[in-house]
Amino acid sequence: MKYPDIPKRYFATDLSLFRSELVKHGDLQTVKEIGSEPSHAVIHGKGKISLSLIPRFSNLESYNSLRLTLINRSEHLILVGLNLIHGAGVPQKDGEGISFSGGREFLYPGRLCCLNFPVESFGAYGKPRGWENISKIDLIFETEKFAAAPGEFEIEFRELEAVKRLVPAGPRLSQDGLEHLLLKEMDSHSFSKTNFSPSSPSPNGSNARRKTSWVPFSAQDPGLYVEPPHSFPLETALEILNGKIMGQSLPSGIPWHANPTGELEWPHFLNRHHFLRTLIQDYVTTGNKSSMQMVLNVLEDWIQNCPVPINSNGGAGPTWETLTVAWRLREWFWVKGILWNAESFPKAVKSLMLRSVWEHARSLMDHQGHPNNWMIVESAALACAGMIFPELKQANRWVETGIKRLAQEHDRQFFDDSSHFEISTLYHAICIHSILEVRIVAEAVGVPLPLLFYEPLEKSFQYLMDIARPDFTWPSINDSGSFDRDYCQLFARAAHIFNRSDFKWVATKGIKGEPPNRNFCCFPDSGICVIKGTEKKEKKWGLFRAGPAGAFHVHNDVLSIEIFDRKFPWLVDPGITKYAPDPLTSKYRSGLFHNILTVDGVEPTRSTARISERIKSVRDKIQAFEKENSIAVFGVSHELLDKHGNSCSLERGLVLYRNSFWVLFEHVSGKGIHDIVHNWQFSHHVKSVRLAEPFKIIASNEYSQLVIEKLMPDEPSKFDTVRGGINPLRGWVSVGGTDKASYSVRCKTLIELPALFCWTIHGCWNSN
Repeated sequence: MKYPDIPKRYFATDLSLFRSELVKHGDLQTVKEIGSEPSHAVIHGKGKISLSLIPRFSNLESYNSLRLTLINRSEHLILVGLNLIHGAGVPQKDGEGISFSGGREFLYPGRLCCLNFPVESFGAYGKPRGWENISKIDLIFETEKFAAAPGEFEIEFRELEAVKRLVPAGPRLSQDGLEHLLLKEMDSHSFSKTNFSPSSPSPNGSNARRKTSWVPFSAQDPGLYVEPPHSFPLETALEILNGKIMGQSLPSGIPWHANPTGELEWPHFLNRHHFLRTLIQDYVTTGNKSSMQMVLNVLEDWIQNCPVPINSNGGAGPTWETLTVAWRLREWFWVKGILWNAESFPKAVKSLMLRSVWEHARSLMDHQGHPNNWMIVESAALACAGMIFPELKQANRWVETGIKRLAQEHDRQFFDDSSHFEISTLYHAICIHSILEVRIVAEAVGVPLPLLFYEPLEKSFQYLMDIARPDFTWPSINDSGSFDRDYCQLFARAAHIFNRSDFKWVATKGIKGEPPNRNFCCFPDSGICVIKGTEKKEKKWGLFRAGPAGAFHVHNDVLSIEIFDRKFPWLVDPGITKYAPDPLTSKYRSGLFHNILTVDGVEPTRSTARISERIKSVRDKIQAFEKENSIAVFGVSHELLDKHGNSCSLERGLVLYRNSFWVLFEHVSGKGIHDIVHNWQFSHHVKSVRLAEPFKIIASNEYSQLVIEKLMPDEPSKFDTVRGGINPLRGWVSVGGTDKASYSVRCKTLIELPALFCWTIHGCWNSN
């Protein structure tokens, strides 16, 4: 956070003990992007560049911060980041790796800027041993991500220093400072049970009010049981009490900066405090005082050992990265709603929490994270913090700022068809849950809201409902974690707020409410189309991915499909297990792990396009129709390349005919003779795959089969089947946060382009 505008006696700062020159401007003369002048070096770039700097000494163990002095000669904002390369610079679990700051420090035009990169703002790949062996430092400059074209920039580099700071224990805000920031009298928007009956005015301006049946963040709020957005193991309360968190056994004093796995995500999710919810659930259901006491111990320990970084946005550090700040606040709301008024909740811990909540909110006021789902989660947390902790003087500003930012980000991040521009099921769910949470709290305390919280939000929930599989799992489009994620509990909150029986049907997995009545759902901006069969016993469901790549978290799945038949998902997007650098991580994002077609097996490269291209609507490239005997959708892509780098276009269509079987049509443009490679990625439910040469694939489990048969052309095809392969690395899906072996089949056809392909896909029950 920035240094706050309160008297200095109320807020503890760092004390700079000593500093040393790490890189001077003269050291950059050998870098080709650098021009040298007497007092500084001049860096010229466009879009995004990375410069490798060799430090004057490699052992930085005596320091805990870096200070970068620059002048931005450009007319626009530049984002700046640092990567520290440890040892050989290859992320490994034995100690080497890469530490990075997040690349989001702002370098404003026309002024001398001293950017601070404290050690607590660095995330890490691998398990580096502190800063003892830094072989080089990568300095990264980038223009605004959503610019239509990459901007040019010119920057003066003065120096990079290593700094030793004396950092106080947290919270930095003193008890006297808290008294200074507390309201003497509460206003009307108070987070208490007496104020939870009125709701906000309806969108049409009437005075209609609706009473809620439960208090937000109370024991009755169904949101208490919404699973956290990570794929690490979820322990029981007893396991957590015995020191096991997210699959790791930890000491009683949790090492908040440690990373026992070497995976980037693990310490971030540890510091987001999702595991506290399990303890609170245990306290609610059993009255276990040990669970409540551990919550109190964790809060006190974390607040004292993780002070907020000053004059830094938290970077990629696991403790104060902006997204982590927002998620942690959302978990603390349950503490306020359920534990706060218990007689055993100490006043001292309340004081620590209030002081830290103020620092959290101020940090979110001062900084925003990446321009994607982060900003929505952060803005929602900020708005809720103001309504849930109204005893703090600046609470109303947090509410106003959070809601204003949400309105701006909703307009920017959601397509007109109500889908989120990352085209990721997981991040769509996270965003609409964050927005819904603001509405739930605002209606309880009587804060009026703009229209986005009503019909637009409801339509975004309907989108999520419409793409669910018949078994109440969801497709893992782009980075969405495991292919079998479950968002049903989220709909328990939405069903109450929107009073919809179909949302209740999803929330209860078909036990209560009424099922959705749409058999065909086409979202023309994101290009996500779902076809559903009407036969209740032999359920059919197909997804066609005809849209743009998405703003972030991109997979190279051009015109991919998924098929569910009877009780099982058969052809699936394999999902992704983790984001850390790993061979399987890149494969999960590969088009060759999806149900797509390629020319000569050349991988599509959707992620390299400009963001403005990755979020361009496909309304003019998609056709869909529904007739008496069939439901069909067709899309087109010009993203395919052959082995010579020549562009090829693909027209692909998926048809459900007579509610009985699927037909897949494909027209591939181009010239010359090429290998057309079809990739078929099966789920782990498939127990065997056999090939009926030259045209048929038969996948089976204990109960049924899925048959994929090529009708045309009649050229022979070569089939290659792999399950759980290491070399080649193929045949994997992400299930419940782990990598599961599954069948991957590739069908190669040597043919002259242009060419037309036609496949049938149908299921049948096993005769035995």
